[in-house]
Amino acid sequence: MIIVRHPLFPTQISSILLALLLFALFALALTLLLMHILNPDKYQLPWRSYCSLAPAFPPKPSSSSLHSPTLDQLPPTGILVGVMSMDSAFERRQLIRSTWASHPRSRGGASPEYGLNNTSRTVVRFILGQPRKDWERRIRLEQQAYNDLVILPIKENMNNGKTHAYFTWAHSHALVPPPAPLPPVPEHDNYTVPLHSSGLVPPWYLLYATENDPHVRRGPAPAKLAPHDPVPVLQPTVQPPASAFSSKFPRHLTSTPNLFPRGVHDHDHGAAVKSNDWVRPDFVIKADDDSFVMLAELEARLRWEFYEAKRDAESDKDGPKRNDGGHSTSTADPSHTSRSQSVPETTAETSSTEAEPSSSLDITKREFPEGMVFDKRDWSDGKGKDHLAGPLIYWGYLVKSRFMAGELYALSSALVEYVATYPALKSMTHGAEDKQVAAWMKAHPQAANVRWRSERCWVYDHPKAGTVYSHGFLFPSEAARVKYQTTHGLTPTEIIHLPTSYLVDDPVMFGTRYAIPGGFTNFTIPMEVEALVEGSALSRLGTMPPATVPPSSLRPDSSPTSPNAQSQSNQDSLLASQKDPQWPDVVDAYAARENRKSRYAGKSVGGTVVVHYIKRNEWFLEAALALLGDDEGSQDGPAL
Repeated sequence: MIIVRHPLFPTQISSILLALLLFALFALALTLLLMHILNPDKYQLPWRSYCSLAPAFPPKPSSSSLHSPTLDQLPPTGILVGVMSMDSAFERRQLIRSTWASHPRSRGGASPEYGLNNTSRTVVRFILGQPRKDWERRIRLEQQAYNDLVILPIKENMNNGKTHAYFTWAHSHALVPPPAPLPPVPEHDNYTVPLHSSGLVPPWYLLYATENDPHVRRGPAPAKLAPHDPVPVLQPTVQPPASAFSSKFPRHLTSTPNLFPRGVHDHDHGAAVKSNDWVRPDFVIKADDDSFVMLAELEARLRWEFYEAKRDAESDKDGPKRNDGGHSTSTADPSHTSRSQSVPETTAETSSTEAEPSSSLDITKREFPEGMVFDKRDWSDGKGKDHLAGPLIYWGYLVKSRFMAGELYALSSALVEYVATYPALKSMTHGAEDKQVAAWMKAHPQAANVRWRSERCWVYDHPKAGTVYSHGFLFPSEAARVKYQTTHGLTPTEIIHLPTSYLVDDPVMFGTRYAIPGGFTNFTIPMEVEALVEGSALSRLGTMPPATVPPSSLRPDSSPTSPNAQSQSNQDSLLASQKDPQWPDVVDAYAARENRKSRYAGKSVGGTVVVHYIKRNEWFLEAALALLGDDEGSQDGPAL
């Protein structure tokens, strides 16, 4: 055998090492190129289009329906928020406990003086795997002190079954405070009686006044509540002043006002329960510990989705008939779709609901369009067993029309039951957990009935994250200005086909490190926080012209607390667009900031739900000051 050496093959040690180095560099360059090509997050997302296309929230009462409820009329929804954590993340857990898990502006909305009733059934827990040996005692001490940890019987992990173990635990053990009863429903239906009638109640009460439900799990309330747990009360009480909350470690009032006086009967199930019994939650939420969650905003979205699902299911059960207001509805009505929702094309093949697949192999072959929503009342498994009682709601931030982003998503109780009890899913627990959950939804025996609900306007990354999902802290007043600027003068067809990308026009420049506007280095902390607010005068200092305020007819609210002409004239007077701003311009820009009531147009909810990708504790505190703080016009800036 004769071996012939290629003339270009290196023979010296130095040339061999150089050849290996060049090959390694080539392999690295090829890998990075492929990663860039395959990376779905290369371009800044059109969040302005998302906010322009999203309907207003809270939704306005329908003029065609006399008896359609407002958001405030609906009873609070039971929610368990499970925050994924690990043994060593004590500092982050403390930040969450002392901010969004307990703060009155998180639990009560922008106007917590209205009371904390809406989140009186919202419970926050931290989800951990088995702690490491040297952390076991510290975890036991923390649990003894706060009683808000859930230790799963698995090794700590992120993408190897922890999410499935969490939903399995939630199906068997998760409990939240019970709902307050609604007034009794009369024996006869009357859709024409005014809402203020003392003898009858609005027809939508029928959706919540169901008979005994054997599927609802109940259990005793915790003997010791966590500091941020809601405290159920039997009768309304007077709202204490804001000073009743500790600024160091805010916690709930010893009693909270109830819009619905609690009785001995659970309105949702009709069964007599003890006042201290808790019940299965309506929604189970998985959240990351780098997410900042506004609980009142989250509860309001899910409360409305829960009502819509009940309403649509009731309409479809009886066919096209009178809805809440006595008008005919159709399951194909596009107005039934939710805010910021993607509804792809569907076909007859994809809408079929075949018998339950027998193996995970069969599951992987089943394809259902992401975001498919059919408003049907078909919660059985096709074999006459109605064990999947309740709406099938999958809520979150829809990514690429494929899955809900892992920073936060919600599953209704029926989907939690399915995840926990469906045997084939146990082999589908490895890999990116958010994508696995989407695969579980597509594997559902009634996958066509799962309501994929997406919120893209009010879920985003921290302003300093520099990701494609990142922009400034957003408030309803700026969202109204963005919608006006984006859609003014466009026809409905042009609005629907808004561009899918924009030039970078945010205070945060995508792909670059965040820097204080104007190149200043002596901003105070309140100024730094204000500069992170989307559309604020400080955020535009030296880079952009002042924002344009829409005409009064297009503002989110016509109340005196809405952004007004005086506020606009103040911003117009700023030299925010000049290339070389001076310190007096900074002072003027900070003085022109909106207060909280103006930013929320006098409403309690309708703003940011989740801020994600908070990788540093100082970023977390910035989010807390921006979203929870209220400076009330003082020079000291926002405070918790």
